[in-house]
Amino acid sequence: MTDPTLMLTGFDSASLAGLASIAHPIAQVGVWRLEAYGARGYPTASADILVREGGPPRLSVDLALGLDRTACGDGGASLSPAGMLNLVLNSAREGGYALLHAAGGGDPTWDSRRLVPGDHYACMPLRPGRYDVANGLGTARASVRVTWPPARASAARPQPSAGPAILTVGESIEPSDLTIAPGRVLLFVVQTPARLTLDLRTPDDGPTAR
Repeated sequence: MTDPTLMLTGFDSASLAGLASIAHPIAQVGVWRLEAYGARGYPTASADILVREGGPPRLSVDLALGLDRTACGDGGASLSPAGMLNLVLNSAREGGYALLHAAGGGDPTWDSRRLVPGDHYACMPLRPGRYDVANGLGTARASVRVTWPPARASAARPQPSAGPAILTVGESIEPSDLTIAPGRVLLFVVQTPARLTLDLRTPDDGPTAR
């Protein structure tokens, strides 16, 4: 059976799904309430997070399942000031989003559907072709081309490792035109309010289709 992630042709930071993640820094010490929702607005998980001195620099939360208990330790879910809250959704269901509340309740202080400066959004397109990249909360646009995998003979040889391809999101998205190998992570560094989308415009079905 074909892995459905191989057929993904689009990503949307406002609807977090497989092969994507969001990282959000929490600067202020205290207790925070994280609430996760499905794409249709139904609650899926919630957790209290203690931001304290000496906490770990990163805490991972699966919006489908709740807290990653391997990151919590004996003291429960905690994070250092300015540490990164890392959100994923390891589920075949439709995407989801998260809201962050201060301990006193009230309106959310952060909504993952509207990324803010300091946030990171990462996704990993596998389907070869050219993708349109856009910030739905602004006018910035870019293009990313995912190349076709190497032939079997060359794929058998060790390939050089590659870290994430970094794009900055401000008044423009830089670089505005990027080529990556399939499976390389795109890491968007957010410098302005953003809803990031990546949509396949022109598929590449390989040498035999050309």
